[in-house]
Amino acid sequence: MEIKKRYEDREREAKDFYKTIGHVWCPALHAEIIFHRQGFDKLLAKAGILRPKSERRRRFALLPLAKEILVDPHACIINERKMITHHSKINGVRVANVIEAHFSTFRKAYKGKTVIMVVRKIDDRAWHFLSIFEKTKKTAQ
Repeated sequence: MEIKKRYEDREREAKDFYKTIGHVWCPALHAEIIFHRQGFDKLLAKAGILRPKSERRRRFALLPLAKEILVDPHACIINERKMITHHSKINGVRVANVIEAHFSTFRKAYKGKTVIMVVRKIDDRAWHFLSIFEKTKKTAQ
């Protein structure tokens, strides 16, 4: 009989796996994609609000696909550029700055579902992993 893993164990395993990815060359973007803490934090929460455990588990399960999606030179990509508000603290005072961000959304069919992965580039910084999830009626475009 298989013992169900506790959520905390799944999160620790997902975090350990995420750290091993580090960075991946993406031929479709002709750029390296960095997997840093902000991307993992985004799997856990949105706008500082913790996602439900069930949603976090689903996202953890999709992490192994991230590298596979990025290395596909024929990946289906939607690119967009947006002005976003970035909050930071300067001398203890919260400051809002409007900055330009480039988003690339990858779509891949997997086991009868569509997996969506988002990477982002802010200003002249490197591209970085932002999120991965399954397409649902709510996320359909």
